[in-house]
Amino acid sequence: MKAEAFLALFPKAILNPSSQNYLCFEVEGKQFGLLESDLTVREQQLLLMLFPLKKPQVAHQWLTNLLDKDYQNAFKLRIIQFVVSNKVVEEDFLSSLKLLVPNVEAVFFIDQTQGLLIERFCGEHLSFEEFEEIFQALGVDFSVSITAYLGLFFEKDSYQSIFYQCEREYFKLLCDFKRSYQVTLSFADYFLKHIEQAINQPLANYLKECLQQDSDLKQLIITLWESDTSLSVASSKLFIHRNTLQYKLKKFQEAFGFPLKNLKTLSLCYLLLVQEE
Repeated sequence: MKAEAFLALFPKAILNPSSQNYLCFEVEGKQFGLLESDLTVREQQLLLMLFPLKKPQVAHQWLTNLLDKDYQNAFKLRIIQFVVSNKVVEEDFLSSLKLLVPNVEAVFFIDQTQGLLIERFCGEHLSFEEFEEIFQALGVDFSVSITAYLGLFFEKDSYQSIFYQCEREYFKLLCDFKRSYQVTLSFADYFLKHIEQAINQPLANYLKECLQQDSDLKQLIITLWESDTSLSVASSKLFIHRNTLQYKLKKFQEAFGFPLKNLKTLSLCYLLLVQEE
């Protein structure tokens, strides 16, 4: 039976229900739910004969938290989104991801191909390059292509539901226009493509506030930018040893989750800091 015909017979059916009160049936690869109380015993029997019965997809508690306007994060975290090109064995895929990525608070699929990983902050977290290698390796193991978006770290009690909504939108837009070789995306990718729209949006304002809290950090970012990312030139302008500058850059990456030595992320930080100057 076609999905259109099914909906004509059962107009109250909804797509991908999340409540246990629904009986769920797979029609043309889609999951439709009908309230058990709306069906007669005879209708239930006929449906069970015609269609595979599926369990309703109950929203993960973390997804509920991320969408809750009143949710306050009890620890510093970031949201890593990922999408696979084809459906995989979820349990095996998620188990592999947990083994490869440290500090995983939760990892789950929100539909057949899209998932979320909640990373608890730890100074020794993976770099962008390491994440890229992991997703490439998983893609080979599961015969799929994977694209991921590494979100910003949000300090304890600073998370707002609008942040996740923005990152979801950014990831979708970036996936639509990404180059075939790109595996790992970030806010910097979106920001540099849409500066005028992004510069006053919630994530940009949040990151800007974090950067402005440390006057030394602001000076470091501006000097590194003006030195064309040359560590020797920047350390000379800052009157510090090159090793001291490298240490400061290492501490920045540990705190923010992305490197300043990367021109893309340095550009993001510089443009945010000089916006009103």
